[in-house]
Amino acid sequence: MTVEDPVEYAMDGVNQIQVNPAINLSFSNTLRHILRHDPDVILIGEVRDRETAEIAFQASLTGHMVLSTLHTNDVPGTFVRLIDMGVEPFLVNAAVEGVSAQRLLRTLCPACRPGGGATAPAGGARGSCSVCGGIGYRGRAAVMEFSRMLPEVKRCLLQGADEHRIREALMRAGFLPLRAEAQRLVDAGITDEAEVVRVLGAHAGESITDAERAPVQGGGRG
Repeated sequence: MTVEDPVEYAMDGVNQIQVNPAINLSFSNTLRHILRHDPDVILIGEVRDRETAEIAFQASLTGHMVLSTLHTNDVPGTFVRLIDMGVEPFLVNAAVEGVSAQRLLRTLCPACRPGGGATAPAGGARGSCSVCGGIGYRGRAAVMEFSRMLPEVKRCLLQGADEHRIREALMRAGFLPLRAEAQRLVDAGITDEAEVVRVLGAHAGESITDAERAPVQGGGRG
């Protein structure tokens, strides 16, 4: 069962529900009714408020798998956002299994990038490539970061730590941030630093250390 706003495409074998505020068919009200059917898996399109968050967490604590999205910038910010919405830290520690964040980076055009294919324009310069229309990019690739609910994060949440301290704790445990994953694509020639800066911000263009490139054994990567 899903609760979505909007239902973007139909999926066979899934009961999909479109949110409709005009008839009080909200995320929270719909989720309450779904729980009466005792489903195994619940997909909430987005946790938007405290009421929805509390119901989602209660559902997870009673044996349901709950999948959802949340508007945050990265993994460390997700833990803080949940608490800011009113979810108690001990509930976050008990219910959250893992958090993933994702961005899409444009990939370099295979025809006009350095060392491109036979269709590259004379000199390989951008601006006259017929494959990408002179943009220099064609297609997109995902960069992701992921962390389980690590003991280090649990301690930070119970201590009321901010996003910066949670990020530091994750990094010590071997967490690979979006910036490190993006750098891998740059090193492989799949995208460039300009695109990384455009999507992730100016700080993403900084070089990363060897420690960030190589995760520590038992770290946050899934």
